[in-house]
Formats: sequence, C-alpha cells, structure tokens
Amino acid sequence: MRRANIIISFILLAFSGFYGVLISRLPSRDLPNTLGATFVPWVLAGLLTLLSLMLLIGSIIPNSADSPASIPKRDILGIAGLLLLIASYIKLMSYAGFIPVSIIFLAILTWVSGSRNPLGILFFSVLTTCIVYFLFQKFFSVQLPAGIFFSSG
Repeated sequence: MRRANIIISFILLAFSGFYGVLISRLPSRDLPNTLGATFVPWVLAGLLTLLSLMLLIGSIIPNSADSPASIPKRDILGIAGLLLLIASYIKLMSYAGFIPVSIIFLAILTWVSGSRNPLGILFFSVLTTCIVYFLFQKFFSVQLPAGIFFSSG
C-alpha cells in the first residue's frame, strides 16, 4: 500500500504540473475588477499539488498504524447522507436561491455536527450565509442564485 501511494502521488504531481502548463496557456479575457478566468483552475491545481505532496510525505514517513482498517457501516451511511444533503443543496439552490437554502443547509450541518442550541444554530447559519453572500456578491462580484424569493421579475 505504501509503495502504491508513493507512485500515485508522483503521478498526481505530474498531472498537476501538466494541468498548470495548460492553465498558463489560456488566453486572458479578464474584465476589469473581476477574478480572471484562470483563478479557479489555479486554485484547483494548487490544491491538487498540496494534496499530492501530503500523500507523498504521509507515505514516506513510517506510520505505526499502517494496517488496513475497516470503515464502520454507520460512517458509510453518514458519508452517503452528507453527499445526498450536498446534492440536494445544489439542486434546491437554483429554485429557492442561495440565501434560504444556505441557511437551512448550514443549520442541518451544525445540528448533525452535535450542536443542539437552537439560537446558536440559527445565529451561526444566518451570520455565515450573510457573510458569504456579501463577500461573493459585493467583493468578488459573483452572481449567486436568487431563486423564486428574490428574483426581480
């Protein structure tokens, strides 16, 4: 397993380098005061490089708990539930808009994480959604889905 992880990490590092070369060749069609067309690809390339390096370092440094572990059924169901929740969030956002769906999504995630204080959950969900909305809408000039509640028309 250790040898396979080292090989995979080198393959991923090579792929992220190749991806970086492709990104550097993209034409510049940037509008003033906006993020460029290459911003997200560079972020993805950087994250892939970082994760590949973490896999490489984790595979090289010896670990005493290097035995294969089984994943409990409860954890598998939790991961499946989280993926279903994320898919629902993405689908509902186009209908109801970013703000209401994000508040509900964050409230569910906070409750599932173990918080049982209703006022704390509500405060966290509303505050985080508002901060993200205004940051992306005003600072980054990213148009977020308005949905049926906030659409003008």
